[in-house]
Amino acid sequence: MGLFRRERDRPEPRPEWAQPMSAAEATELVDAVRRDLERRGLAHEIDDGVAHVVRAGETHELGLSNLAQLCHLSPREEWVDVVASHFDNTFVGIDDEAELDERARDLEAVRSLLKVRLYPGAALQGMEPHPPVSWELAPGLTAALVYDLPTSVRTVPPHHLERWEAILSEVEEIALENVRGETVGTQVLAEGASAPIACFEDHFFVASHALLLGERMPSHAADGAVFAVPHRHMLLYAPILDLGVVESINRLILTATSLFEEGPGSISPWIYWWCNESVTLLPSEVAGRDVGFAPPDELVEVLNRLPAPS
Repeated sequence: MGLFRRERDRPEPRPEWAQPMSAAEATELVDAVRRDLERRGLAHEIDDGVAHVVRAGETHELGLSNLAQLCHLSPREEWVDVVASHFDNTFVGIDDEAELDERARDLEAVRSLLKVRLYPGAALQGMEPHPPVSWELAPGLTAALVYDLPTSVRTVPPHHLERWEAILSEVEEIALENVRGETVGTQVLAEGASAPIACFEDHFFVASHALLLGERMPSHAADGAVFAVPHRHMLLYAPILDLGVVESINRLILTATSLFEEGPGSISPWIYWWCNESVTLLPSEVAGRDVGFAPPDELVEVLNRLPAPS
């Protein structure tokens, strides 16, 4: 066998939108999507991870990134059912929009539906479109107002906010109160005061609990916490209490990178520093099991004055 492969023998690179699938799996998924849409009698085009679907005279742009992650986690023989279920829920959500638009004339009528959901920021390409009523928390991390419906999550359109004659911060507080009511399981992943903690559950708003980190911090955690939100079902964080947090940071970086690639509902592979309601990106690199981490000067000052782990 030769030591060098010819150019045409190199494996085709996988498309960014389909990670962590292989190129062959992504092609198979696109074929499954085409067959499902053809079965429904819907005209469509699929381009770079987006299905442009004409339905009832309207064209809808439907991203396939989350569907790719769902299929990657499912046996190949179940893909047809996974794709069908995904589009069933998608189209039910689209059909519910007219009823929701009428109901949303009154803020009190939709108060219980409002929540804040975290999405990938503009710094992460190939994921979901930028939500309309949203704000950037830090590079790669966006918060958005949404409606939590029985079969789908819908972003709040700007004209709904205008109808209510309410400022964004007031509506955000209503939405966060509803997130606060969503239960999450927790598990401590190691020993020590600065050990990483995982929050998890099947609903779409576990990551949103990052916005409520102040309520989880010990009273003496004046320097906040490092955290990660790799996907919608997971929040990882470690309070900054002693130098054990350095090991927690390494662990969070590796875990967040892996969980982000798996999904579903990937948000960010990076870690962040939460302190006094402010969120800062902590740059890092992962190569295999090697972690490269370059904290900002402000965090270096904090680490330098931390005590040794007890």
